[in-house]
This record gives sequence, structure tokens and C-alpha cells, in this order.
Amino acid sequence: MLSPLQILVLRRGWAAVAVVAFHFVSITIQEGQGSLNRVTHMLGGAAAAYLASGMLRYGSDWFGSPKVPARQLIVFCIATTVAVFWEFVEYVFNNGLAMNVQYGLSEAILDLVMGCFGAALYVLGSSCWTIGRRRTQPG
Repeated sequence: MLSPLQILVLRRGWAAVAVVAFHFVSITIQEGQGSLNRVTHMLGGAAAAYLASGMLRYGSDWFGSPKVPARQLIVFCIATTVAVFWEFVEYVFNNGLAMNVQYGLSEAILDLVMGCFGAALYVLGSSCWTIGRRRTQPG
């Protein structure tokens, strides 16, 4: 029998794994710079929000049942925190492992902006999806 956390990882974790794999491929192809890097960070923000949304939905024992606006704010905050830690990892790769994945402060800040943008897109899209489903349900 799978725990709720294992079910969450199986149902939602694939997106984060796919983005990380794509990120490493894009670093190899474009040597860390270029439009693929921006897209990867945006997709990373969206994937983190998707996983965080699942955490709130499947982990009600941990988080309770916040109302929709609070849930969307929590999802956005978790996803943007993931974007910050992603940049920490890139910093360690750059400085500790001598890999060229970060090209200065402006590149790191743009990566953070793209991660936040991806998280915001997910939150906005899921909110629109939820509102649309409520309107089409009979009742």
C-alpha cells in the first residue's frame, strides 16, 4: 500500500523530473545560455507549482484545507522558493564543481523571474480551470 506522499510523487513528480532532465540537456546543448535556459526555468516554476498544488490537495493531513485564494498563494510561494533553491544549486555547480551553468547576477535574477513567471502561469491557469469547471457543473 502506497503512502499519500508516494502517490503524490508518482502522480505529480514526473513534471519536476522531466524539467530537471530537460535543463541538463539544454545546458549541454547551449552551454547554459540561450532561450532554452529561460524556457526551462519557466517550466521549472510551473512544475514546482504543479507539485505544490498536489501537496496541498493530497496532503490535507499536513496542510489542512485552505480556501482557494490561500491555496493558490501557498502554491505560488512554494514554487518561487523552489526557484530560489534551484539557483542555489546552480551556484554550487558553478563554484563548487567548476561547471559553467551560471553567468552572473543578471542571468541568475532572470532565471528567478522566469521561475516566478512559470509559477504564476500555473496558478492563473489552474484558477481559470477551477472556475470554468464550477460553472459547467450541474447544480
